[in-house]
Amino acid sequence: MRASTAVAAIIFACVIVAVGYRAERHLDVLGVAPGEGWAMMDFRDAVYYPARALLDGNNPYDGSSYVRTYPVVNELAPYLPGGLVVGLPFAFLPFEAARVAYFGLTVVLVVALSALTLRICGIIVTPARCFALATLLLASRPGQMDALLGQLTLVYVIGAYLALALPTRRPWLAACGLAICACKPSFGLPLSACLLASDARAVVVRGLVLAGGMSAAVAAWIAYRAVPRRGLLELAADSYASFSVRPMNRASASLFRVDAAALVARVAPGGVGTITELVIGAAVLLVAVWALRARRAAHTSNELTHGDAAIVCTATLLCVYHQSYDLLLVVWPAVALATDRWHVGSRWMRSALLTVLLFPFLNYVATETTVGALGLGSTSWVVAASLNALALAVVFIACVAPRRTSVTVDKGC
Repeated sequence: MRASTAVAAIIFACVIVAVGYRAERHLDVLGVAPGEGWAMMDFRDAVYYPARALLDGNNPYDGSSYVRTYPVVNELAPYLPGGLVVGLPFAFLPFEAARVAYFGLTVVLVVALSALTLRICGIIVTPARCFALATLLLASRPGQMDALLGQLTLVYVIGAYLALALPTRRPWLAACGLAICACKPSFGLPLSACLLASDARAVVVRGLVLAGGMSAAVAAWIAYRAVPRRGLLELAADSYASFSVRPMNRASASLFRVDAAALVARVAPGGVGTITELVIGAAVLLVAVWALRARRAAHTSNELTHGDAAIVCTATLLCVYHQSYDLLLVVWPAVALATDRWHVGSRWMRSALLTVLLFPFLNYVATETTVGALGLGSTSWVVAASLNALALAVVFIACVAPRRTSVTVDKGC
């Protein structure tokens, strides 16, 4: 056991060094040509300097002032104010030290997510297994993207897993997990709807109250200190308008979006509008809620099963804006399926579903580097950009389909 732990730890350390080296090579530095430096840009624009603005008495939601005052490129996305507290510990450090500390936190969170996933799946947690799974996650496409950009995805995924796995056994801990996710509406809103469909009403109420209280406290601080004092709702609308027109975020132009609206927009003539995106997302979420209610009626336990978790995770990613780094949300159903904790109709079905579910973790084609190197045309670009979303859609359909073609034996987590 000690030997396997040492080997797993050494391999994990090698992956950390490789990812860290790539981050240093592509470190985002203002003034360089676009595309040459992109590493840790999300940490800079959405974590570190928003928290720095709070400490300075400025309003990070005031886009024009924020971009003018701090060395950032993008305005802050319309997250809830409560989410800004994550960056506060780093804001007390110089940026160079803060980004290194944040990369270290990312490594710790990958291990924590691995341990939590193993425990949820009923697998004995050992250091060797944690390091092995953490190595696979950090080496995967979504894991690398999360670490290299400095995203907060691991925080939200851990929060989502706590909310889904502990609604009856540890309701307050589950509520804290939901409160974390609620700070990013693209996670919090679909997760809340799915928990309500799973009869976890108390967790939803507690989680939203906690998130609302934290956001209200930060909003009050901004209103008290920030000058000029523009309304947060007005600034949030401006922030969303700026966010939605960036090429990386637009449904038809983004290489990295994995939601259903982007899947449709890439093949629809002229793309799709905001209303159409909302309709597509609402349809996916309604199907998920219907499937969860139907499965709940057939359950003998109040615990969510691995199949339930697969529905929630895939629906969350499909129903609203999400990018490739958010694919870490499906680690739970992938591990449950790979270890045969989540039983499906046949061995062939299990192998096929696992292959489709793991594909986005191994898909290095949908990257700007690969697309540029291959010189893909418009049709090939659409195919490359749509494969991850298509894989999610296939898994989602398989999960919500009638039980004879979906889950037949499914134990609670």
